[in-house]
Parts: sequence; structure tokens; C-alpha cells
Amino acid sequence: VTWPAIRDLTAKLDQLKAETLIITDRGNPEAARHLGHSIILPSLRTRKRTSPVDLYTPIPYVIPAQLLAACLAKEKGFDPDHPRTLTKVTRTL
Repeated sequence: VTWPAIRDLTAKLDQLKAETLIITDRGNPEAARHLGHSIILPSLRTRKRTSPVDLYTPIPYVIPAQLLAACLAKEKGFDPDHPRTLTKVTRTL
């Protein structure tokens, strides 16, 4: 269910020449083929049909991905709290 939005995001990251890693399960073979780097985990899906519950399937992958990203940024000497292509403006009214 979430793959179309993630596919669009990875396309934008590819245009920025960002190195990406997709963490997915066997239920989405397109994701594993989309870019060169992927980790394929055992499938969390219990049903063959798409249901609203499938919307939540990425949640178990979030924390390991965040830990990997933080450790990798530190190893490369980058500050994960200040990405080079992200800006944020907060206004208090």
C-alpha cells in the first residue's frame, strides 16, 4: 500500500545521487529490484489480499533503519541532524 509513495521518494533521491537502501519483504519484489541496495526481510504479511492493515507493515522496519542511518552517518562523518538537502523553516505567529 505504501510502495507508490516510497517509489516516488526513491526516484527523487536517485536524482540527487543519494545512496539508498531499501528494507522490504518478499511481498514486494519490485522494491528489491528498484535500486541496487536492498535488504529483504521475511514477509510480515499474513494475507494474500491487500487490507488496511498492510498500511502498517513498514513500522517494524523503522527503528533498525534509523539506527543504521545514524551509525552510517557517524561513520561517514556526517551530521544526521543537519542533512545537506533538507531545510526547515518554522514560524511562530
